[in-house]
Amino acid sequence: MPRLGGALRRIGGAGRRTTESTGAPGQVVGRLVRREPVITAAVVVVAAAAVLLAATGGDLHRAVKPTSTVASSPPLPNDVLGPTAGQPVAGYLATAQSRLKAMTAGGSAGQVTAVVDLSGYLTAAALGAQLDGLTGVQLIRAFARVAPPADGDIHTITVIANRDLAVDLDEVQAEARTVVANYRKRVAIAAADPSAANKAVVSAYAGEARQAKVDASGIGAGAGCVFAMVVTAAPDQLERLATSPDVRVLDPAPSSVPQQALMIVPLEPQTIGTVPPLEFAGD
Repeated sequence: MPRLGGALRRIGGAGRRTTESTGAPGQVVGRLVRREPVITAAVVVVAAAAVLLAATGGDLHRAVKPTSTVASSPPLPNDVLGPTAGQPVAGYLATAQSRLKAMTAGGSAGQVTAVVDLSGYLTAAALGAQLDGLTGVQLIRAFARVAPPADGDIHTITVIANRDLAVDLDEVQAEARTVVANYRKRVAIAAADPSAANKAVVSAYAGEARQAKVDASGIGAGAGCVFAMVVTAAPDQLERLATSPDVRVLDPAPSSVPQQALMIVPLEPQTIGTVPPLEFAGD
């Protein structure tokens, strides 16, 4: 402001000196002021504006960059969509909610991949009911295990388009029953011929048979065993799905990570506190 005031004073002083001058320039300007006061005032205003711009720097020092109102999506460390072992569950849930909020604010019209963790263990029919009424939602994968207190491994089931998930669950159960039946045959052979080789076979397959026995009795189309799923859908449909009372959390992948690069990890319904390491069938 002191610099601005000085500039204006200099303009005024220069104007007075010019109009009061007894020389030729002063006489000309004096006559102009008397004959065309409007033009004279306009010239003074333009001159003042020029000095103001020079003194203050114009818009150069007052430009304000608009701030973005769209929430940014939290990144995916190592392209992992889901919780990581040792992570606090509350922290993961907050991060997933932030990604959902960013997806909602982003206004994307494309398909988004998301992992949907359920609040309990559902049958295939109950899971299908979650998707009823939603347009364009594609079920890509389901995570199933025998519900606690059974010590069941997690089965990752890739869902074939237009195929009922119940068929896949029945196949998992049938395979488990086959493993149990084959193990019992090996036990019978070892009992009849207790050679070292036969005993070694029984010992090698004991762990697999133990898990298969759990799956044979607790996984199938009619069993409550599905606790998470992976879907693709438009953002507005994912928003609707996230409000279901059976959905614990819906975690959408950022658009910057392609579906093929995602490593998707589910969150089990009974997990609170800290995320434990997960045991997957076949590991």
